[in-house]
Parts: sequence; C-alpha cells; structure tokens
Amino acid sequence: MKQELKVGIDRQSAHVVPAVADGGSADYAAALTAYEGGSYGRTLELLSRAAAAGHLRAQEMLAMMYLHGPRLYGAEVPQDCAEARHWFVCAAQSGSDIAALMARLLIRTGLGARPS
Repeated sequence: MKQELKVGIDRQSAHVVPAVADGGSADYAAALTAYEGGSYGRTLELLSRAAAAGHLRAQEMLAMMYLHGPRLYGAEVPQDCAEARHWFVCAAQSGSDIAALMARLLIRTGLGARPS
C-alpha cells in the first residue's frame, strides 16, 4: 500500500514556490559549477536563489546541503535541519519522490521542527 506524503508546513516557513521548468535554471547551472570547484558557500547562495525560483533539483540539493552542513561542506555551509526539511517538503510538493522520502524521515524523527 503506497502512503502519500501528507505534511503541513508551519506558517513561519511557508514560502512554497511551485516548480517551473525554466525558473532558476541559470542559477542552478552556476551552482553546479561552483560545487565542482569546491566553493560550497557560493553553491549554497546560488541554490537558494534557484530553489526560491522553483527549480526542483535545486530544492533537493539545497535540502541535502543543509542536512549535512559542515560535515561534508565545511564551515561555509551551516547544518540546519529546519531548512533541510522545508526544502525537502517544497521539492516533494513539486513531485520529487526522494524529497518526499527525506521529508517523511525528518518529520518522523522530529528533525527540522521549528521551535515554537
């Protein structure tokens, strides 16, 4: 039995932008170049813009960067499970199966809940 993702986004972080085919593509491409060059702070900045423009892959990648933070990306990238959860939920709502899985995992474990 397939279980659908049923989540609510708390009002503090509710800025879901639906995925748009061309939205954020240039920033996403630049983010990949920055990532390959090891410039993770710049990658985070570019992914943030692309994700806010509704770029699905940018939303997924941004969520993963926030989830792992400095363990993988150094001091330039903070670990922020609340931001990771937010972007996983955005990507899941735009159709990403992996983001739906990651969002459910964070929700079930309580990671990424914003303080009240």
